[in-house]
Amino acid sequence: MATKVIKGGDGFKQVEVEIVKVLRDVKVVTGEGLEAAVDKTAKEVVKRTKEKSPVKTGVYKKSWTSKKEEFKPGAYGRRVYNSKKANITHLLEHGHYERARNIKANPIPHITPDKEVKEIFEENLKKELEKELGKV
Repeated sequence: MATKVIKGGDGFKQVEVEIVKVLRDVKVVTGEGLEAAVDKTAKEVVKRTKEKSPVKTGVYKKSWTSKKEEFKPGAYGRRVYNSKKANITHLLEHGHYERARNIKANPIPHITPDKEVKEIFEENLKKELEKELGKV
């Protein structure tokens, strides 16, 4: 069986250039969609955590926020944290023993679980990519 050899010319070079342009556009679109999905997810997680947080003075509940974080060059993420009372999140979430009053403080689960965050993110990512790819 004979093998055909196709010699490249200007036609193939043009196709290659067009493919590179399309891939670059898709990368930009999906990157923007990914960042938007991460931002929306962080905002939703902060909102849900604030809703479930215990209130004594209100400082702990109001202090939930998120910030942009670059884990490595090109990677994008947001960290959800308590900006003023981070030291008591574990104690409230899991409970603790109070020696002074000789009692066990009951846990108050209020931080959005990872499984729920993953579901929120997947939903947001799907919506954002559909919206972004609809523009192209």
